[in-house]
Amino acid sequence: YDSNYFDGQYKNQYGKTYIEDFDAIKKQCLRRVGIIESVLHKKKCQGTVLDIGCAYGPFLAAAHEHSWQVFGTDISEAAVSYIRESLNFPACQSAFPDFDSSSEFGIAQFDAVTMWYVIEHFKNLNEVLKKVSSILKTGGIFAFSTPSASGVSARFNKKSFFEQSPSDHFTLWEPQKCQAVLKKFGFKVERLVSTGHHPERFPISAGNGWKKDSFQNKLLASVSHALNLGDTFEVYCRKIHEL
Repeated sequence: YDSNYFDGQYKNQYGKTYIEDFDAIKKQCLRRVGIIESVLHKKKCQGTVLDIGCAYGPFLAAAHEHSWQVFGTDISEAAVSYIRESLNFPACQSAFPDFDSSSEFGIAQFDAVTMWYVIEHFKNLNEVLKKVSSILKTGGIFAFSTPSASGVSARFNKKSFFEQSPSDHFTLWEPQKCQAVLKKFGFKVERLVSTGHHPERFPISAGNGWKKDSFQNKLLASVSHALNLGDTFEVYCRKIHEL
């Protein structure tokens, strides 16, 4: 995850560099901040939030606009340098969960901890969730996004779904099983948001060659939202007790 990843590799996958895509990512992050605040029943609560795997900081920028005190950590030296020098937010280069928030930021526990498309990259999920619990205040929010193993792609073409899953994804999550997993670490799921809806990936759409903006695909998109069949999803859970 050096500067080449955020420039060349990211552009090869998404058609623009990470910085060029920053505003679009930040827009999604503003929506996520709004959900966190609604779960907390607060607006612009001025709490502390740690974004793990913060990249170049779009979530930090979004949360800062909502008056949060923002802190970031990432393994990328280039990303951390950008956040410090261009966004002027506190950030540290560190591999999670080998991270000491007290020594880095002088904060033992945060009001919210977030991971956006990061959690699937950890080999030892047990240690990661223990660490998140330890640095989150009781009553605080842990929010993350990840690919869905029960979305339209996995449901209708499981072989292709697994073949196309990146080799550095070590866990695959299903929305309906999140509560059982997270409960073991002191969390209660408050909200699930299905994202990444692709009606063109339904077999009936591909088989009939329906165009992306066709009426049929718009109808399938509604079905996808109603049945939570997005290929990604977001989890917003509350820490209800210490481990």
